[in-house]
Amino acid sequence: MSCNLESKDEFKINNQKLKKISEKFQIDEVNLKKIYDAYLEFSLYLKKQFLAHVMRGIECYIREHVKDSRFIVVCEPYKELDPVNKPASSVFYTPKIPVRSAYRGSFVIHYDKKLLDDGNEKKLRDYIAHEIGHLLLRKLNKGLFEHWNTNNASPIDEKSSSIFGIFTMSEKNDFYVNCETLNHSSWQELFEHFQEITQGV
Repeated sequence: MSCNLESKDEFKINNQKLKKISEKFQIDEVNLKKIYDAYLEFSLYLKKQFLAHVMRGIECYIREHVKDSRFIVVCEPYKELDPVNKPASSVFYTPKIPVRSAYRGSFVIHYDKKLLDDGNEKKLRDYIAHEIGHLLLRKLNKGLFEHWNTNNASPIDEKSSSIFGIFTMSEKNDFYVNCETLNHSSWQELFEHFQEITQGV
């Protein structure tokens, strides 16, 4: 796989894109700015990083804010895919939850491995970015220490998490230039996929 690693304005977030996000996701500009500002703070950990490194970056980011060096992000396929499961979901396990020790105090992203088997790596990357958005949203709303599962997320949480995902993957698509297996062909295509994720398509 050969990818150029240089900037491409197509995926740069600008005022026009922010206005479109606000309109299509039906979120007012004040709350959108809060999400964007939170993303910009987090994005300092992401610059010039591959998506695999994004999860390591978010570990460092959350560890600093919760003062817990044991916090980790785990990303793995569903062991058994229940019909009610989304293509990807995530769970935060507090240290007191009685689960296997590797999960305690961890943020765990589960995904349908058929996405990889079917060659949908770019879609899988979007789903993972959406789930990371749930974690950032929890940090923003100071609800990180509660046990939660994104299969029960509210519609506004889904919208906000997709917006975080759009910001993250816009930066990643700007990073991976001319890489067809990883990149969307346009920002519009990326945007529309996150709309589908929000709607549960």
